[in-house]
Amino acid sequence: MPQGPIAVNPISNTQTKLNVTAKTVINVGPGRVAKIVFVVASTAGTPGVYDAATTAAGVAATALWAGAAVTTIGTVVPLDMAYTNGLVVDPGTTGVVSVSFI
Repeated sequence: MPQGPIAVNPISNTQTKLNVTAKTVINVGPGRVAKIVFVVASTAGTPGVYDAATTAAGVAATALWAGAAVTTIGTVVPLDMAYTNGLVVDPGTTGVVSVSFI
């Protein structure tokens, strides 16, 4: 009996950074961010994901994604986006996120 296409996970060799509580450099150099998950809701500020090698360079001009100031717990943000310089994640005020990246 013929077999259909074999499903392949497009994001393999994934790494995870758990419980990010402040704007943080997750990785330096090129890579790919898979998703972020809000473990604790953000109540203010703007959560974001940036293509930057330092937290100071993580600004609107380098944003890959910017979220709403108030984000509910359990929100999953599927990104699957490449970055060149590095990966900086800001969970927003009081937010805590987990990040999957390659």
